[in-house]
Amino acid sequence: MKQVEEIKRLLLLHTKGELSASEKQQLENWVAQSDANRALYNELTDADLLRAAMKQVYGNAEYIEQHPEYPSLSSEASTPVKSISRRGFYWWVAAASVMGLIAVANYFIFKTPSSKSVAAKVDKPLIHDVQPGGNKATLTLADGSTILLDGASNGNIAQQSGTVVKKLDGLLRYDASHGSGGTSAATFNTVTTPKGGMYRIILPDGSTAWLNAASSLRFPVNFPLAYRAVEVLGEAYFEVKKDRNRPFFVKIIPTKPGTNNTVVQVLGTHFNVNAYGDKKHNDITLLEGSVRIITNTDRTSLDIQNDQNRKTLMSGTGTTLKPGQKGIINENNNRVVVESTKAENAITWIDGVFYFNDEDIVQVMHQLERWYDIKFVFNPGKIDMKETYKGFIPRTMPLSKVLERLQLNVQYHITDKTVTVEP
Repeated sequence: MKQVEEIKRLLLLHTKGELSASEKQQLENWVAQSDANRALYNELTDADLLRAAMKQVYGNAEYIEQHPEYPSLSSEASTPVKSISRRGFYWWVAAASVMGLIAVANYFIFKTPSSKSVAAKVDKPLIHDVQPGGNKATLTLADGSTILLDGASNGNIAQQSGTVVKKLDGLLRYDASHGSGGTSAATFNTVTTPKGGMYRIILPDGSTAWLNAASSLRFPVNFPLAYRAVEVLGEAYFEVKKDRNRPFFVKIIPTKPGTNNTVVQVLGTHFNVNAYGDKKHNDITLLEGSVRIITNTDRTSLDIQNDQNRKTLMSGTGTTLKPGQKGIINENNNRVVVESTKAENAITWIDGVFYFNDEDIVQVMHQLERWYDIKFVFNPGKIDMKETYKGFIPRTMPLSKVLERLQLNVQYHITDKTVTVEP
């Protein structure tokens, strides 16, 4: 582990152009130790991959090139790895992630129970690779009509109940400055991302929500005066605008028949909801502020639009999370288990990075299926189902590169949207 940390340190200094002569020699010696080390180093200095990754992080690669505080894309230190840093971190921390630390950690951390380090084998050259997902979503208006956002032009695309809906690249903004915000019947919209899609929405109150792949968010085009409420299916990250007079509720839509509803109550906070139906449980991870998780078998009591129900929810019991905690929800028995966690890892997907936390091969494949819009076909009896994975992999790479990073001791071939895995 000390070697990993030392290589991380050297790569960070390398990206900043601050290697001493002895440190440069040390890094060169590591590169020369094996073909694997050299291949990794070459990948980390691929300017084309860096350009693609940085463009997805910052939206405009040309902007980066024009600002000296960003590393040059043609620099010898350039590498292709995506930053997992959030706003508020110093640039050099982001640069460390972008310039190689994720890749190095991924290279050393991914493991198998037998401690073998073997790269995935491709049974034939890849002709049809699968590219990563991107900004894709469908907007369903109150009248049932739909707008394919990735095909729509930028600008105003709808106006409902006085609220203007504006589409920008990867962003949907609701301007409710002319909306009623009263007590009349709410007009609801739904944003749905397909497999291979994600999108950001600025809600009518100024709060922001990011939708991961295969997810949906339902919300009113004008929030009532007394409260704010949205409904989520799949995964979403929220940065809620503070408004003590209007509590914010997130209702998690059950994905399995007969399971219970869950409501998250907040005032102003940053948190992630992960409630995919193929997971063993739902997770709420808190980064900032405070949230309260409320579960109940009586679905009618979770009708937030009902004034009495809402007051009962706000005064009742629940599980309160503090920053750096994760609430693990068992939908079948209403129990919420609270664990301490590195909360930033729950939202690396926003910045284009997979994070696997000792997840088995099935859970890993579920994540890849959602982001690459593919289907894995394999025989569970011939795959080591006990193998677990921990680490980071950029979501900006083609599928074949991700499979190589996972170091699966298997062969695979890709046909259209199907990946056949063979032992």
